[in-house]
Amino acid sequence: MYTSQVLCICVNTISVCDNNSFGVNCTGVCNCNMSNIADTNQACNRVTGQCQCNPYWIGDICNKDVNECSVNRTICDVYQNRGCHNVIGGYVCDCLRGNTMEDGICVPGTVSRYTLIYLSIALQSLAST
Repeated sequence: MYTSQVLCICVNTISVCDNNSFGVNCTGVCNCNMSNIADTNQACNRVTGQCQCNPYWIGDICNKDVNECSVNRTICDVYQNRGCHNVIGGYVCDCLRGNTMEDGICVPGTVSRYTLIYLSIALQSLAST
């Protein structure tokens, strides 16, 4: 008995999606928060549609803020007398309590504006009770 084998070389053409589209024939539309993505020309993976967030955001549509201070506890250690303060879409290295910013340097032994604001609010709260 004689058997034959056939070799088939199949060629699929894959479109390179752009304009925030993905999938077969680029028919899917990226559903990402456009303010928080890494590349505004192509917000999601061209095949899967998974959003490609910038480093400050996570989540299915890049809508959850990354707490950089928790992720990297030494992120502000390059600055003397500063600590990390998470803000929406990033972080700030603020002067530690008891320090004040003077000419770009946190100087110990002074009161920061945040401490003054906190004290002002606390005093107003006490006065109103």
